[in-house]
Amino acid sequence: MKLTQHSSRALVLGEDKDRLTEVITAIKTFGWKITFTQGTWDMIHSGHFMYLEKAKALADILIVAVDTDELTRDRKGADRPFDPEGERILTISGLRPVDIVVTKTLNEHKHYLLKIIQPDFFVISKSTGDEIQNDIDEFGSMVGEVVNFEPQSSNSTTAKFRKLKKGAFEEFRTELDALTDRFQRRLDGKEER
Repeated sequence: MKLTQHSSRALVLGEDKDRLTEVITAIKTFGWKITFTQGTWDMIHSGHFMYLEKAKALADILIVAVDTDELTRDRKGADRPFDPEGERILTISGLRPVDIVVTKTLNEHKHYLLKIIQPDFFVISKSTGDEIQNDIDEFGSMVGEVVNFEPQSSNSTTAKFRKLKKGAFEEFRTELDALTDRFQRRLDGKEER
């Protein structure tokens, strides 16, 4: 899916890190504060929106990194993402709190975007916070403050995905049980073919 600036509310820079550097320089020239956050943003739900609203409230500009499909599969497993990268970018870029959208790739160092952006606030969530907390010494000098939000919803994307998979399995199991019963009745001569 090719995105144009006209198809979103936010500035979509994708993997263009040179342009991101130019934009960051301009933002900092104006003295504006930057919040940065990152994630998969798969199967967007109300918790994502509330998280982004809170992140935006910290600063003038909210930059959101969306994990590429390849990075998402590496982090979450072969059956993810549920929504392809282009759709996730389009959805995130259309949300009111989001000002700039970039992509985070598998081949980049995990703190590469932090080094470029050097945000005033780096927002993480409790669900991914442990992973990032271990790295604060490595990127601490690149950010003003790390802000760790509690989950904003009781129903995470991973939980929704598990529920969908479980529902599909239960439906399959019900059909398989019915077929097994029919087959057994045929074997017992209680049902004609």
